[in-house]
Amino acid sequence: MQNSFKANIRSESFWVRTFFSLVFLVLFSLLDVLVWVLTISQLLFVLFSGSPNAGLQRFVDSLSQFAQQIITYVGGCESEKPFPFKDWPEPSRIYSDSASTSNENEETMPSPSNIMEEELSADRVNSNHASSETDAKDENNSERLT
Repeated sequence: MQNSFKANIRSESFWVRTFFSLVFLVLFSLLDVLVWVLTISQLLFVLFSGSPNAGLQRFVDSLSQFAQQIITYVGGCESEKPFPFKDWPEPSRIYSDSASTSNENEETMPSPSNIMEEELSADRVNSNHASSETDAKDENNSERLT
């Protein structure tokens, strides 16, 4: 282990990756401010026009993929450096300029909160069904006792 540590500490690739990881971590921290600006901008678009701006949606989608690329690079999951060392990521979905058409044409996956609501509803139905069965059994038992 001592020999591999010495070899790694002297390795140019280790220091290059460390340098780029630090640069991308600084860039990642700047994304926080940019997300705030984009969120406020999109809220203003929705407030004044009634629907989100498709250009901002596309950019935010690409930006989220860029953030993911940074995380996977600095976390050691990927060896390829993110933008500008490779192309800027394309949006993962198609956004249209109208909110009504984007909802009709866009394939969406259920969100975790929707899944949780469905499970809770199913649990409530099952517990209501089980409690009504228990109530019916209790009534039958009480009738036999009287």
